[in-house]
Amino acid sequence: MWLDGTDHMCCGETRHVGETVRISLAFSRAGQVETTSRPDEINVLDEGKISIVGTADGMTGSDGPFGHGTLIASGDVQFAIHGDAPGRRVQCVGELYEARHGEPSGTTTGQLVAIHWRPGEALRYEPGIELQATDDWLEHEPEGPNFWAFEFTVRVHG
Repeated sequence: MWLDGTDHMCCGETRHVGETVRISLAFSRAGQVETTSRPDEINVLDEGKISIVGTADGMTGSDGPFGHGTLIASGDVQFAIHGDAPGRRVQCVGELYEARHGEPSGTTTGQLVAIHWRPGEALRYEPGIELQATDDWLEHEPEGPNFWAFEFTVRVHG
C-alpha cells in the first residue's frame, strides 16, 4: 500500500519494520472496479498495484469531504472504494493507499514487513530505497521538488 509524501509530512506517524500497524485503507479512484463471481483472492501485481476480489460489505458514510464509499472485505483485508460498488462481489485492480484526510476507508491490521521510500516526479516513481523506519527518508531527501511516496508491505493477520 502507498502513502503520499505530503500526507506523511502533514500527519504521518513514525513506523518501523516489524511492528503491528492498524491502517485506514482506500482504493485509488484511478483503479478498476468490476463485478465478479470469483472467490476472495489477493494478488500483488507489478508497479505497486494489487488485484483484490472481495465482497461489498456496507457503506462508509458520507461525513468526509469525499462523500460516501463502499467497504470491501477480502479475508482479513478491508478497504473502501469511492461511491457505490457495482455489485455484491467485486474485483478491484489498482493501488491501495493509506487514507489520511477524510477519504472513504476501511481498517486493516497487519505486520509491517517492508518500507520503501520512492522518489519520483509527475506521479512516476523510481525504484524504492528500503528503509527500517519512516523517519529514515530524511537521509535521502532530494533537492528541488519534493515528490515522493512510501510503499509499505504489510502481512495481514489472519
